[in-house]
Amino acid sequence: FGSAEPCLAGVPVLVDALADPVEAIRLNAAGALRGILSAAARKDPAAIGPFRSLLPRLATAKEAARKGDDVIVEIGLQNAVAAFGADGLPYLVKDLTHPVRDLRWGAATALRNLGPAARSALPDVRAAASSEKDDLVREVLAEAEKALQGGMESGG
Repeated sequence: FGSAEPCLAGVPVLVDALADPVEAIRLNAAGALRGILSAAARKDPAAIGPFRSLLPRLATAKEAARKGDDVIVEIGLQNAVAAFGADGLPYLVKDLTHPVRDLRWGAATALRNLGPAARSALPDVRAAASSEKDDLVREVLAEAEKALQGGMESGG
């Protein structure tokens, strides 16, 4: 499909679509944001810098999805937030105690992948690990703790 740059131009419109009353539109917007922002951040993390001001709107949409029990939209938005790296930490940390296992796992995975850049989240990761009941989430939290301390390669 070529460069991600033309796709990045659509990010503000997709963020606007997160407030649409039609669930399918919100779902598609969240998925597109996840894909576009993640791909752009992998290619060049600076490319998404101009969109950091949209983080609060992504968080608001994510919270609305949570209240509406719209887990798939919420997962897509969690991944979009994770693309912002350390700027997304407050939102990822909040998900470490989410009632939905997939969102706890996603937050732990994102923090693990950020590695030492997410070191400030270490106390939250440790607290989540001490109370986590799910084996898979607990395993990823242990990996995240090591990665945040610089004890393992991030991204794996």
